[in-house]
Amino acid sequence: MITTARILGTAMMTGMIATAGLAQTSEDKTAPESFLFVQHADMATFAGTTLTLEGADNSIVVFTDRPHRAASTIPVSELVTRWGEGDDSFAADPPNAALVGETEDGKPVSLIVEITDPALSDGAMSYQYKVIKGDEQTSIENPYVVIDGSTWTLWAQGFANDMVGAGATGSSQISTAVTIDTDGAEVTGN
Repeated sequence: MITTARILGTAMMTGMIATAGLAQTSEDKTAPESFLFVQHADMATFAGTTLTLEGADNSIVVFTDRPHRAASTIPVSELVTRWGEGDDSFAADPPNAALVGETEDGKPVSLIVEITDPALSDGAMSYQYKVIKGDEQTSIENPYVVIDGSTWTLWAQGFANDMVGAGATGSSQISTAVTIDTDGAEVTGN
């Protein structure tokens, strides 16, 4: 299926980008790290100003923008907990997010939204949202939410020791091998 191939290809490219920075020197990394977040769910539904991600994954991929090239995963609950922490938090300056998936009839769809007020409840994640660009939808299947960068110092402090790759905030590396099957499900890890 083309969609599965695209998703798998995107995941592989993200992994290659995240590991490409291992050969870089610290001199290349003088700019502050900017973190991006990727969240996946089975379905996104829209009701009024509420975006609900049903069947949301328990983890969110976090990676740095170039030139830092580091990546990790965090529990979804960590994003919710840290949302309002610090002067430059997402609560103080709400992030934009790209919401990408398919309509019920399999057509690709994408929206750019501003998200606020995350909440977890029974395997679902919800945000308040405003559409910045794109057509309103009632639902999106197999959505990915890419939350824009944050130079939020608390993220850097909290994740430096868990990031794969060498960044300005730390050069700690963890070894994690993950195999993803053709449906996008994690099969093995160590």
